[in-house]
Amino acid sequence: MAKRSYSKKGNKIQPAAMTLTFATPDTSGGRYYIDLSQAASLVNRRFYRQGINWAVAGIKVISSKAGTFSLGKLPNTWVMSNSWEKSFRTWTKMNNEALAETQSVRPKFLDFKIYADTEHHQLGFGANLLPVSYTGSTANPGEWTASKISVPLVSPAGAFNPGDTVERELIAVGASYPGNSAVTGLDAVSLIEGYAASRGLPNIADPNTPSDAPDIGGGTPEN
Repeated sequence: MAKRSYSKKGNKIQPAAMTLTFATPDTSGGRYYIDLSQAASLVNRRFYRQGINWAVAGIKVISSKAGTFSLGKLPNTWVMSNSWEKSFRTWTKMNNEALAETQSVRPKFLDFKIYADTEHHQLGFGANLLPVSYTGSTANPGEWTASKISVPLVSPAGAFNPGDTVERELIAVGASYPGNSAVTGLDAVSLIEGYAASRGLPNIADPNTPSDAPDIGGGTPEN
C-alpha cells in the first residue's frame, strides 16, 4: 500500500506595517479624524474593510507646543456592535435587491463605510488624517467613499411610489438628520438611534414597540 502524502500548506501570513505615523496641521486646535482601515489599506497597499475592530497597542503624541490632547474612538459596546451589524445587513439587502437583475455592474468590493459622528459627516472623508508615509493621490485615497441608503418617500395618501426616494449617508453615533454635509450635500441617519428605534421595550404588555418603530418611510424615517 502506497504511503499517503499529507500536505500541510497553509495561507502564508503577509507582513504588514504595524506602526502608523500621522501629522496634524499646525493650528491652535481642532478635531481630526483617523480611519485605521483606510490608513492600513494605503500603507500596506491592500484592502481592509472599515468594519474591522482594530486592536491598538498604544498611541504616542509628540508636540512642540504646550496644551491638552484628547483622544477618542467609537464605543466598543454591544449596542454599537449590534447597530453596525443590523445597519450593514439592511444596507446589504438593499444592494442585493437593487442589483438582482444587473449583476454585471456589481463592484468587486462593496464595502460598508460610515462616518463617526456629525462633525465627521460635515468634514467628509477627505479631511481624514493620512499616514505621513503615504505619497499617493489625496483626491480620494483608497477610493474611500461613504455608503448611502435610499429611503422610499411616502405620498400623502400613505402609498410608496416606486423610484421616488431620498438618499441618506450614515453616522455611527449622535442624532439622525444633523443637516446636509457641506461636502456631499446629503443628510445622515444615525446607526445608534435607528437601532434604538427598532428594538422593543421590556413591558408586560406584548407586543410592545416604541412609537417611532413603524416609521420607516418619508423624508425623515426613524427606524
